[in-house]
Amino acid sequence: MPCKTAYPQKKIKVAGQNWTLLVVPKGNPKLLKAWGVTHFEEREIYVANHLGQKTFKHTLVHELLHAYFYELGVHNELMEKLKKKQTEWLVDTLAKELMPKLRSNVFDIKNFRNQKKAR
Repeated sequence: MPCKTAYPQKKIKVAGQNWTLLVVPKGNPKLLKAWGVTHFEEREIYVANHLGQKTFKHTLVHELLHAYFYELGVHNELMEKLKKKQTEWLVDTLAKELMPKLRSNVFDIKNFRNQKKAR
């Protein structure tokens, strides 16, 4: 079930499926002590709001890659064949490679991240 929250959120499409991106404070239990987390069943991506702009963007792209792999049906296979640590390395490496290629006007991450809480 999608999270009902007062934190900034954005509806996005990942491989044609509806996902929700949420920016939450450090320490939010949905982050599981990480900078970003993808909750597959709920189709939600959580990113911590305390990160610098470059780290925030990298974390978001990293989590989006997890979501795309999930929607394409290969995430579980990657986890089984490569194990978690190697899967994280693969996703992180792809995120690093994609970052310079992304144009900032495609998704205005900075303005989204800095939104005030919804009332």
